[in-house]
Parts: sequence; structure tokens; C-alpha cells
Amino acid sequence: MKRLPILAALTIVLLLQPWQASAQSWSSQQQEVWGAVQAQWQASMAKDTGWMERFLHRDFRGWTAGEPA
Repeated sequence: MKRLPILAALTIVLLLQPWQASAQSWSSQQQEVWGAVQAQWQASMAKDTGWMERFLHRDFRGWTAGEPA
């Protein structure tokens, strides 16, 4: 019975090790896309009126969130 708390503590410590949650690295294309998403969000939050022309293709068609798809 003396070994049970030690074994439980050791199991918990091993399960909480940082190698359990290692992240993958992004490709250069993924990083470029994420950079564009962040730039678009920042421009929108800054109330930049020209962000749509800079970030959307000229043939873009879309609708607002309140309209049916």
C-alpha cells in the first residue's frame, strides 16, 4: 500500500510531460495565408475602409451574415 501513492504520482507526472503536446510546424504557404488573415482582421478592426479592395479578389461574390446562403 505504501507504493500506491508513489506509483499514482509518477503516472500523473509522466502523463503531464510537455512532449505529449508537441505542435507541428506550418509550411511557408500556410504561414503566408495566416499572415493575410491576420492583416485582414487588423485592417477590419482598425475600421480601414479600403481593406476589402486590398484583400478580396475583384471578382469576389459574397453576402453578409444576415442574408440566407
